Amino acid sequence: MYLLRAVKGAEGVGNGNEMIPLRGLCDLYDRGDKPDKGQACWHRVTELMAVQYGENSPKLTESLGSEAKALRKLGRADEAEKVEERIAKIHQTSESRSFLSSVFLKNQPHLSTRRGAQNGVSG
Repeated sequence: MYLLRAVKGAEGVGNGNEMIPLRGLCDLYDRGDKPDKGQACWHRVTELMAVQYGENSPKLTESLGSEAKALRKLGRADEAEKVEERIAKIHQTSESRSFLSSVFLKNQPHLSTRRGAQNGVSG
């Protein structure tokens, strides 16, 4: 199995190259209806992404959702609910940050103009 060898070959290198084949392997487990392997795989993806992006990054929600789905297929609804609660908290935190950012920029027009100029947008 090519994806499994690719994951094994990239392990421990520490440059993030393991993420691409690992996500592919998790997806393969999902498509092959192997929730036991899929759950463990998605849990690993989430752990790696948390190290890279932070424990509360919105980038974790996709892998967390896949892990919760696998847990439900395995009959582990209580664990799936905990994972889904984590997803909800991440969404809440992300929405709050987004709102606070927009309020701050609205009250600091010189910053939003400068940000637009940096991105090639005229104010």
